[in-house]
Parts: sequence; C-alpha cells; structure tokens
Amino acid sequence: MAVGPREAASPLTVASIARTQQFDGGFPADSSFPIDHLQLQKIPATPAALVGAGDVLMALWHTILALVVLKKRFSTTDERESWELIDEKAREWAMEKIDNVLDVGNREEAAMLLAKWLEIAESGI
Repeated sequence: MAVGPREAASPLTVASIARTQQFDGGFPADSSFPIDHLQLQKIPATPAALVGAGDVLMALWHTILALVVLKKRFSTTDERESWELIDEKAREWAMEKIDNVLDVGNREEAAMLLAKWLEIAESGI
C-alpha cells in the first residue's frame, strides 16, 4: 500500500498541547510526540538518567519538552494564563515520577533534577 505525503500539521496552540496531556498530568511516551504534537524540528538529547529507562521516563522527558514549548512559544501574560494549570499538573506529575521511579529520596532533590532537565530541554529547543 502506497503511503502519501504526510499531512500538514495543524497550527501549534495551547489547546492542541492541552489535548495531548494525559489525565494524570504527564504527556505521552510515544516517540512521535515531540515532532507530531509539539512540532519540534530538533529534539534535545535525552538526559542520560532517562535513556533506555522505559515508557514512564520517556513520558517524563516528553512532559519536560511540553513544558518548555509552552514557556517558549506562548510567553505573553495572556497566553501564560491559559496554560498555567497545564504546567502545574505536569510539574506535579513529573515530580512524583522523579521521586518515585528514580527513587531520589526527597522532593527537594526531585525539584533540582526537574529544574536541571528543564534547563537542558530549553537550551536544546
């Protein structure tokens, strides 16, 4: 069966990103998520602690990428107000995964890791 050209992506909006957020706060581990749903041309290298670590940690990296895209592409005050709750829910989910899955031991260390990975993602987008 022949495959035609890929459909043009819909414009990236806060709503289009919000529709991909899962009920628990994270974003999908699907490998096409950063390109198809965040419309990234270049995907920052995944931090070593998350490489080969399974779907939960891939979802963690994709959640971090989604947070950075929201911050960088929708940064006006009005736009930010529209995604603050998405950000809050995603950060809480990310902190839980860092603390529980990576077993860092405490919320302060989990917050430091999250901040570090957000910085890595932001520098690569």
